Amino acid sequence: MSDLEAWKAQREIESARHDEKWNAMEARIDTRFSGLESSVGDIKKTLSHINWLIIGGIITGVVAFLIKGGFAP
Repeated sequence: MSDLEAWKAQREIESARHDEKWNAMEARIDTRFSGLESSVGDIKKTLSHINWLIIGGIITGVVAFLIKGGFAP
């Protein structure tokens, strides 16, 4: 095997290692982002429930105020 062929084989091995490293890194990044999307979805769901609880409390307060006589003297 000549020096040129040995150099070419070495470069192909290095290139394959580099490609595999990038593929593994992309898989890790995809996993992290999918987990992040799930977490953001859970947070949005929780905030939506909190908003509905606040709105319901305000409506309940207004109705209680009106039932007790409201602004009547």
